[in-house]
Amino acid sequence: MIRIVDVDYIKDYTLSITFSDGVVKVVDLQPYLNGGVFEQLKDLSKFKQYGLNHWTIEWECGVDLAPEFLYDLPEIVQSEDPNHMAAEKEAIYKTKRK
Repeated sequence: MIRIVDVDYIKDYTLSITFSDGVVKVVDLQPYLNGGVFEQLKDLSKFKQYGLNHWTIEWECGVDLAPEFLYDLPEIVQSEDPNHMAAEKEAIYKTKRK
């Protein structure tokens, strides 16, 4: 069973998520914050109030997302600079390993 072992805020609704199998993904969650309990996370101040429980990201308001859902999300690619995200992920990786 996959779980999330680390998460870092990048900007806006973008997070860098590290999974238990070592995969790291940078994802934009904004398109998935529509309807129901997720609607409250459109407030960026609330979105930034997250942490990790035993298996996934959980926001202060009690909302969480299944790690399998997050694992299957497409990773952000910046078309104007295809190396941008790779460099950003490498910087995050180096920071975590210090």
